[in-house]
Amino acid sequence: AVTGTGHVCVDLAHDRYSAGQAAVNEYVVLDAQGQPALTENSSRRHGRWSFAQVVGPAFVDAWARLSCVPTRSALQIIVAMAGHDDTPQEALLTWCLGVIARRVQELADHGTVIEGLLGCPLPRLTVADLLRPALARVRMGAAPRVVLSDDASRHTGYYHAPRAEWSQPFLRAIETFLVGTNVIEPDLETTAVLEISLREVWERYRVHEHQANLRAGQLRAAVVARFGFQEITWNEEPAWVRTEPPLPTPVSAYQVPDLLKKQPHVMITAGCRIYVNGTYRCVVEGRSADLPHADQIVRRLLAVATSHRERIHTLAADVPLLTALFAPYRQARLWDLVSESPERSHTVQ
Repeated sequence: AVTGTGHVCVDLAHDRYSAGQAAVNEYVVLDAQGQPALTENSSRRHGRWSFAQVVGPAFVDAWARLSCVPTRSALQIIVAMAGHDDTPQEALLTWCLGVIARRVQELADHGTVIEGLLGCPLPRLTVADLLRPALARVRMGAAPRVVLSDDASRHTGYYHAPRAEWSQPFLRAIETFLVGTNVIEPDLETTAVLEISLREVWERYRVHEHQANLRAGQLRAAVVARFGFQEITWNEEPAWVRTEPPLPTPVSAYQVPDLLKKQPHVMITAGCRIYVNGTYRCVVEGRSADLPHADQIVRRLLAVATSHRERIHTLAADVPLLTALFAPYRQARLWDLVSESPERSHTVQ
């Protein structure tokens, strides 16, 4: 069990619980009395659902590898937020980003952002300014999840408008900064690491995104060439098709449908949809990833062009056709696709 002091114990020995209630390498969080914390919902008090929290081996393994014990406030947040498959860092980051998103929403509600757009002078804000008021509330005894949900503001009747679309890339910029920051070791209420202005965070993010989009476009072009795809226009959007024999070049958009009807083919559209011989195949990702759009296209291209297709259930009936289409590229390798080597390329941290 993970105790409130941060120590890890491997034996859940309690006379009210059987071994079957927690699987091997699963852990539960103890309450202040040192006993397993139970869910408040009495209807769920059976089996593993008896416990308020069950964390998996990834959390405990990452905890054991920490070079230091987090501050008391950080520890409370981690234990309160940890999901089954989270690491301590992920649990703390989830809370920090949730608090920052709420604070950004409050700034929008109060018109601070609109004033800035109209040219009014704005106070210099840092990441610390967005995060530390909530950290102080946790230090003073507030429950981390209560601070995150901000129950107090809801009970006062304060209304939060739906999160503005403009805030998504801004929050993503802050997330990118925090993901690359050690949030476990320092005291987040005092560390100078968070004394970075939001303007600088945004400017770093813009440079990072530009570089990422540039490299993603290079990778897509290299994958298209390496595996014999051709870029076409399909239903007024770009698409990439692999067919045998290849389509004549140049080929007009209105000729493509008739030509493809006569021969086997696989096509990936700019909307990330996969078609095999003109029929849509539902291929979903096991885990979503916030990648440049060109990288999302690459993932679909490689899903059909490599042996990964053999592990996709919805492509099972198409494996013989896809194997035949990409037979000339069976020995193709991926690590040398981009002409500029990683050692020589400019990397933005």
